[in-house]
Amino acid sequence: MYRISALGLAVSALLFLSACGASSSHHTRKQSAECRWNPESCMYDGRYEDNEEAYAEERARELNRASAQRMRVRSILGF
Repeated sequence: MYRISALGLAVSALLFLSACGASSSHHTRKQSAECRWNPESCMYDGRYEDNEEAYAEERARELNRASAQRMRVRSILGF
């Protein structure tokens, strides 16, 4: 009987953790889609912490480069 309850606890914990991950992933995908259709909704309108602005600008450059690369590949492949 002790093994059954330990197994049940382990299964419950796994289900809980997987549900948390799925919920977070769904939220991220939904937010990403909203940002694509309405970029203004994702703009930060507050003060940055020290060095945060430089990081945000560098990250934006990286994402823009990656997006441009994907567009080049798609145009070459005819997608």
